[in-house]
Order: sequence, then C-alpha cells, then structure tokens
Amino acid sequence: MHIDGTLDEAAWSQAEIVAGYGELFPAPGAPDPGVQARFLQDATALYIAVVVRVDHALNAPLVPRDQTLFNDWVGVSLDTFADGQRAFSFRVSARGVQADGIYTEGGDFWMQDLSWDTVWSSAATLQEGGYTVELAIPWRSLRYPKAQDQAWKVILSRFQPSPFRVTTAPIISTDQAATLTQGLELRPTPPPARGVTFEALPTLTGGYDIARNEATFDPGVSARLALSSSFTADLTANPDYSQIEADADQVTSNVKYPLFLREKRSFFLENADLFRTDIDVAYSRSIVEPLAGWKLSGRAGNLGLGFLGALDEHPAPSTIGFDYATGESLPGWDEHTMEDQWAFDHLVRARWDTGNGGSVGAILSDKELVPKALGNRLGGVDAVIPLSQRWKAHAQALYSETDLEGAAPIHGPAWQVGVSESSERVSFEVNHFGVGEGFRAENGYLEEVGRIGGESQVKLHFRDLGLVRSVEPDVHTSATFDLDAVPTELRVGPGVSAFVGQVYTEAQVDVVRERFVGQTFDRWSVDGFSAFPPTPSSNVYVAWDIGPVPHYAAETAEDLYLGFGYDVTGGAELAAGRFRGTVDVTFDQFQRSASGEVVYTTVLSRAQVGLNLTRPLSVRVISEWNTWDETLDSSVLLAFVENYGTAAWLGYQESYDLEGDAWTERSVFAKVSYLWRP
Repeated sequence: MHIDGTLDEAAWSQAEIVAGYGELFPAPGAPDPGVQARFLQDATALYIAVVVRVDHALNAPLVPRDQTLFNDWVGVSLDTFADGQRAFSFRVSARGVQADGIYTEGGDFWMQDLSWDTVWSSAATLQEGGYTVELAIPWRSLRYPKAQDQAWKVILSRFQPSPFRVTTAPIISTDQAATLTQGLELRPTPPPARGVTFEALPTLTGGYDIARNEATFDPGVSARLALSSSFTADLTANPDYSQIEADADQVTSNVKYPLFLREKRSFFLENADLFRTDIDVAYSRSIVEPLAGWKLSGRAGNLGLGFLGALDEHPAPSTIGFDYATGESLPGWDEHTMEDQWAFDHLVRARWDTGNGGSVGAILSDKELVPKALGNRLGGVDAVIPLSQRWKAHAQALYSETDLEGAAPIHGPAWQVGVSESSERVSFEVNHFGVGEGFRAENGYLEEVGRIGGESQVKLHFRDLGLVRSVEPDVHTSATFDLDAVPTELRVGPGVSAFVGQVYTEAQVDVVRERFVGQTFDRWSVDGFSAFPPTPSSNVYVAWDIGPVPHYAAETAEDLYLGFGYDVTGGAELAAGRFRGTVDVTFDQFQRSASGEVVYTTVLSRAQVGLNLTRPLSVRVISEWNTWDETLDSSVLLAFVENYGTAAWLGYQESYDLEGDAWTERSVFAKVSYLWRP
C-alpha cells in the first residue's frame, strides 16, 4: 500500500470506522466528534489512517523527528501482549513528522517517553478544516506473542495545542487505576509468525580538535537478531553517543543528591521497561562508557525475560558516599576505588504478567571491578497486585552484598510496599520504604541508605467548571528516619494543579524539618510550574523553587548554615513553518538567611534555533552561557536523518572560558550511520 496521506485506495473505503473519541485531559469524558480512524493489514504491516476535522488554526511546523509534543498530532498505542504493562506508541503530526516511544502503565499518557525508536512509514496531508494521516508499521518493527488469535489492546489518541486538549478512543475512564486495560480490542490477522530476522547499525565517528591539533577516528557497530516475534538479541561494540545527544547543562551549585540523567542510548532502550522497578536498581546511566554490550530480552507467553551485560571502560563512583544526616563517610566505592578500573555489569530480569496490569518478578544485578576484583551483587522480588478496578498494591524486597577495599564486605536489605486508589473524584496513595545501611546498588541509583519511612498523598479532582477546566488540590506528607528512629526529614504541605483557560499551573508548599550534617533545619519551600501558549505555534513557561535551604555545598562546619534560595527558570518556544526556536534562562541565587549576604548567583541561559530544510535535513545552532563555570558554549549541527539508524551529522562545537579569556575547546566532528535491514 502506498503511504501518501490521501486515502485514495479502495481498501480504506471498506475498512471499519473507529470513532468515539473523548477527552482525557484536562476534562475527561467530553466527546471529540471530529476524529475518525481506520485499520488495515497485510502480510507486511499494520496500516492506520486517521482523518481529523477542526475549526481552529493548526500547529503544523516542519520539525525534526520526535519533536512534535506541542504540535497537532494523532497517535496509536499498541499493547501487543494485552498485559496492561506497556504499549508501543506511534504519533504523526499534521505535517507528517514522526514520533515514537514506549508508554509504561502508570505514566503520563500525553508526556510519554519518546526515546525508543523503530522503522515505520507515515504521511500527512493538510486540507481546509483538518488533516489526514496514514501510518504503516511493519510487523518486524513490533514485538508480539506467537499466538495468532490473541487480541491486542489499542488506544487511539489526538492532541491539539489550542485549545489544549488530549482525546482518546476509547474514552479512558478516570474511575479506574489502569489505562491500557481499557483499550479497544484489535485481532491482527496475521500477524505472521516471524522467523529469524537481522539488522545491523555500523557507525563511523571522526573529529578534529583545533586547539590540540588532534584527530580522532572511531568506528562502532550494533546488531539486533530477532529470534522470534517477541524475542531479540542485541550486541554493540564501541558505541558512540556523545556528540549528538549531549545532556543540557543543569544548575549544580547547591544540590544535595547526584544528578539523575535520562537514558538516550538506543542499545539500552530496547525492552528498558522490563528492567524498571520501584527501587531503581537498573539505572543504565551508571554504565558510563561501554566498550561492548550484549542483551537478550523478550517474552515467552506471559513471562518477560531480560539479560543485559556491558563492559564499561570508565565506571562511575557510587552515588552513596556519606550519610547526609550526620555527615559521616559511608563505606563504598569512591573515586579512588574506581581509578584505572573496568567494570563488567550484568542484570537479569524475569517478570510474570498476571493480567490487568499485575505482575510478579525477580531481578538480579552484578557489577564486578577489574583488576581489583571487587563486586556488588543484589537480588530481589517484586509484585504489582490489582485489588480492584480502582485499587492497586505493589511491593519489592531486595538484598545486596558489596566487596570493599581492605575491609569486610557490607550487606543489607531494601524494601518498598504501597497501595493506591484512583477514582473520578479522589486519588489516594501511601508507600512505606526502607534501605539498610549496608545496601548498595552500583548498577542503580540510590540517594540515601540507612533509612526507613513513608509517604502519602490524597488528591481531589474537579473538572469542567466553566473557565476552570480542571483543578486538583492535594495534601502530601512524607517522613524519613534513620535506623535509630531519629527523623532525617519530615515534610507536609498542600499542592494544586489547575487548567484555567489556556494556562496550566501546578504548585506546592512544603513545611520541612531536615537533618543535614548533624544540624536540624526548620524551613519551607514553594515550587511550581506554569505554561501558556500565546498562539497555536508558541509556548511560554516559568518554573520556580523558592525558600530557605541548607548550604549543601558546605565543606566545613562554619560553612553550614540555613540560606535562602531563588531558583527560577523562564523560557519560550516557537515552531512555525520550517523554523523552530527556544530560549530559556535559569536564575539561581543563594543568600545567608541571617545576614542577607549573597553567597553566589548563577545564570544559565540556553538558546537553540533550528531550520528544517526538508523533513530529513535540518540545521541546529545552540549557544549556552553559564556564569557558574564562567563558560560560553556554542555548537552548530547539520543533520540528515532518514530514520533512527540511517543518518549523517556534521558539527562544530566550541567552549570559551570567560574567566581565563581562553578557548578550552574548538572542534569539528562528523558521524555517519547506516541501518541495514535485509
């Protein structure tokens, strides 16, 4: 079938129409009669067509792949195993730009993670009063059970930015705890029982450092062997991720915990949801520079299985270095331990999906340092138990053992248990957790150990109140203690989120008692976020976190005091025609509460401008000014992206030290990759 967005093939006129779209957010239930969808299939692919009729101006710029969040778009989420755990999501904007990702049950259905990529086709045509979209998703780009007669769960979706509205078919009830289990039934016939298929992704990266007069040449390759329609084996050797998807700077001048970075590397994204648990013991960004990686993952009936391994050239130190409440050092792997070390990382995961979003699972993790022969090993079990349509319980228990240099190994447990309820008017959640002093997860992300505590939230829902489209007030509490039952942090406060006209705002106030490095601080904080689209093609926003805060960066007892922090970020974004641009500025200031003396002021500004010459060809310019580091960073990138694998990039980047009045980096680089799918 030819994918051109016109629906002129006779087969479309004979396909059954799916209508019945209704609002999911901000006011659930309101009908959306302007959308109709159809499904077709053959031995090669699943085809979806969506026709949208509107009475408002469309936001349909030409933007790069996966950057369609605030554009007019339609989408489909396919829970191919009908287990209520995850769905493959595909979106196409009114201009035909693709976005794909994985929706995991319990997440935000609109703000989905769009990191996962695959190969599929799409097209769109703009007409007066609407647009039409066609999608073709090859069977080989999906994972699905072998059973030929098993129904999938499907949720169709549509987003319009002005007026802001997310609608779905079927209409998703907020009176149920699960989302995916409410989907439409789709019985694909075939889909074909797939044999072994193969794809390879060789890459070649080269660069020239102008300042050092040094050239680099770095080949790499990744390969995927689909053993069946539901099982894959992945291999990667010397992958390069650094040049294209660099992490944006974050303010780090007075942060308590290490930064948590989102995964962007394609090798780690395949079946990543399988390894995800309440206690984060599978944080793939802990694998810093993998020289090689290997993975086997997929499904055998209701059983999900995953095995992940990597050889890391430069493993990072543990996120656990000292007890924040007392300031005492904790045994673990510090920077000295990790000097001149390599690490073998392994994760093993099994999860039995019981239906209706329920599951029972087990996870094992092992990180071994060489040549020091130190290891961190842990294992545990977890479960999600649907108690009714509204109620759900979850629990996890783990135990770890960690080798230390010149000392006996440490070991300890960690656990979490909770229950939640979701209804049309009230949502409720309560959790209890504990982490032993000797528990470590070197393949995961931990903030503190030696803690026990709990948290709760009660939220009310009021919707469709005229100009106030939705308002959700809440009360939240949390309490954390050390193992001697001494409070380390007590927190309570109200919060609210509201959609008034086109303005979305969320805010919360917290009253906090916090113990840090042996001192107790009574403080408060006000944080929140607000966004408003002045036009269908633009958006402005502001985020804030204001209030007294300890001087977390203190190096001596004299430097430890209660200060007052202002952390405010404002930004604007515009996408129209072939142009897109964003500007955001973060102002972060810290003062001594007693004297009002300004300890530091940090301004972090970032401007990004892009121009899509054609759908695959684009130019991007970024400039970032950081007064904390006194640096000015700039980059220019020319990109040609045919699909997530076949692409070419040519770029220039520089960094200028404003304090030293000198260039610290000036380099050009190129990267080429090709997706071979025989």
